[in-house]
Amino acid sequence: MNSVLKIQIIGCLLSLAVADTASGQLGYGLEVGAGMSTMRFAPDMGFTQASKKPVASWKAGIVIDAGINKKVYFQSGICFTSKGQKRDYSFYVADTLNEKVAQSLRLSYIEVPVMLCYKSAVQGRGRVVAGIGAAAAYQVGGRHRLSAEGVYNGTAFNTTIDEKAIANRPLSPFDIGLSLVAGYELPTGWMIRAYYTAGVNDLGQGTEIDKNRMFGIAVGYMAGKGRNIYKERDELIEK
Repeated sequence: MNSVLKIQIIGCLLSLAVADTASGQLGYGLEVGAGMSTMRFAPDMGFTQASKKPVASWKAGIVIDAGINKKVYFQSGICFTSKGQKRDYSFYVADTLNEKVAQSLRLSYIEVPVMLCYKSAVQGRGRVVAGIGAAAAYQVGGRHRLSAEGVYNGTAFNTTIDEKAIANRPLSPFDIGLSLVAGYELPTGWMIRAYYTAGVNDLGQGTEIDKNRMFGIAVGYMAGKGRNIYKERDELIEK
């Protein structure tokens, strides 16, 4: 595993421990989501045309929620995500030198998000949630399909690739992005939220540019001993 990702995970755990000690409100739960994934894509220098299409994506994992105060929370966890894109690109110099490429990428990542969330009400009430943070991810699988045809030095060629995606083939494996979430959390612990993650580092090889983009809707459930310990203190129970 990339050393930067290891540092990210250790930092998450330490921050969670500090936040939990301060507030006593550690929550944990599961979250699953579905949406679309695409990339900011620019082919290698020399290619003159490119088009792209999003692909279906999803995520599933564990969420840990630690209260810093009554309305600000630190969230982290670990999840499995699916990202990718379909694209076509080509260049034409002459009838004796040209190429057209159709490519499909479906990549699997282990992802560790780190986020600060603001919640509009105290624990035990329904509340709007909004958060911002970062997500570090490492590619652990996926599929790479490519078909290319054209003419090189007057000789026609036709190539097809269908292989497991691995580190640096076709993209660099370590990804980090900016993450945004917004949604609603019920008093029972159920939650629904929209998410968006935009990659900030370039995964492309050579002069190609590839930056992941993922967005969707997630649902989850947050549990944890003592999650409502401030309920009576905040006068959420009628007397």
